[in-house]
Amino acid sequence: MERQGDVVVVALAERPELIPGVTEALRREWADWYGREDFTDTLFEFSRRARTDALPMTLVAVDGARLVGAASLVQASIATHAHLTNWIGGLWVTPERRGQGIGAALVEAACDHAKRLGMGDLHAATATAEALFVRAGFERIDTATLDAHPGEPIAVLRKRLT
Repeated sequence: MERQGDVVVVALAERPELIPGVTEALRREWADWYGREDFTDTLFEFSRRARTDALPMTLVAVDGARLVGAASLVQASIATHAHLTNWIGGLWVTPERRGQGIGAALVEAACDHAKRLGMGDLHAATATAEALFVRAGFERIDTATLDAHPGEPIAVLRKRLT
């Protein structure tokens, strides 16, 4: 469990009542990624991520009963880098709580959990949060362009966990 002020980061498995909220938040934030499927299908996907012993799994940041952030550990992420495994994805913090260290706490918790699962490296892809990942010890290893975001450079990053 990671703590950032009154915010606690825990596995979604510990707070399964938040599955619908995580589903709705990520569909709203990244409709082109999480909104392609029916809500029920995405809800089922996050229900599968409510675990701690294998991928995919999701972590949530909560302030009391309120969901304020989420991040997932997944085996694969962007198609341009299908040869890389073990990713942190879907890093989201509610807009009114951004800039308060919640994203950093989620990344730190994800790295700690990935290490406990025996991962040697963890990857990330981002168009907007590269500085956050770099502060957490990630290094840029490539740049990608995705069909869903034409002309927008996506930083591909890696952190060595061992």
